Amino acid sequence: MADFCVIGAAKAGTTSLNQYLDQHPDVFMCPLKEPHYFSADAIFAKGPQWYRGLYRDAAPGQICGEASTSYARFPDGAETPRRIHEANPQMRLVYIVREPVARVESDCLQTMKYARFVAGETHIPDNADDMLDYLSEQGRSMRTLPVENSEYMIQIERYLEYFNRDQLLVILMEDLKAEPHETLAKVFAHIGADPSFRPDITKKLNRTEDFVESVKTEKALGAYKRFPLAKALRSIAPKGLRAKIKAALVSREKGDDLSLSPERAAALKTRFRPHNARLAEFLNRDLSHWDA
Repeated sequence: MADFCVIGAAKAGTTSLNQYLDQHPDVFMCPLKEPHYFSADAIFAKGPQWYRGLYRDAAPGQICGEASTSYARFPDGAETPRRIHEANPQMRLVYIVREPVARVESDCLQTMKYARFVAGETHIPDNADDMLDYLSEQGRSMRTLPVENSEYMIQIERYLEYFNRDQLLVILMEDLKAEPHETLAKVFAHIGADPSFRPDITKKLNRTEDFVESVKTEKALGAYKRFPLAKALRSIAPKGLRAKIKAALVSREKGDDLSLSPERAAALKTRFRPHNARLAEFLNRDLSHWDA
């Protein structure tokens, strides 16, 4: 059985955190990244013996853990905190959060990435504004809305119904980036591992920026292929001229922004302000820069 869970938030550094935890000799991370055992009914139905089996290769004395971002997507998975508590009342919880508007944008782009490359859906929007509207229209049939996932205190309060405050560690993605080893030391100490261990933090995983760049390049190449004289140029124009035309089209298309529009971002800032204030009070920390 797991001794600790990283419960989210999605697109807030959980993949990197999982990697750092996995390097620690005191820790055994579930080999199935994001098992979603406590949040997905069909997986939970496999039973505790199946879940314990995920940790069968752990060495004696190792601290077992997992990271599933679906554990902090209330109201989806409403039973998750209760299920975790029933499985292990002493569970240590780690919740990593991110400036909420940036997290919404990244979540939208991640959904685009999943729909395009995993589900093979070609009809989905190709920018964050339209994706957010699309998800709102879909309701809960696709996934919890990214906006709700960024209202962090609502997620936290669900866990505090079952767990003591000292069982939950909340860290900020910005701290993991700015002070990685100091932040990781807090995480290691929280779960009972040696806080002096320093993992390799050079490898970057699950970067939304890589997907954004690939989409822009894809759009740019499509623009070149649609260029009225493209076929003729291939047969009559010098190679250098073709390259210049292609580069100009690529540069123009890559200027397209997949990000949230300034208007949508401003509206979200307003919505999140009271939620951010509650989190700041909970953490006894100034988060006013999130509202700027």
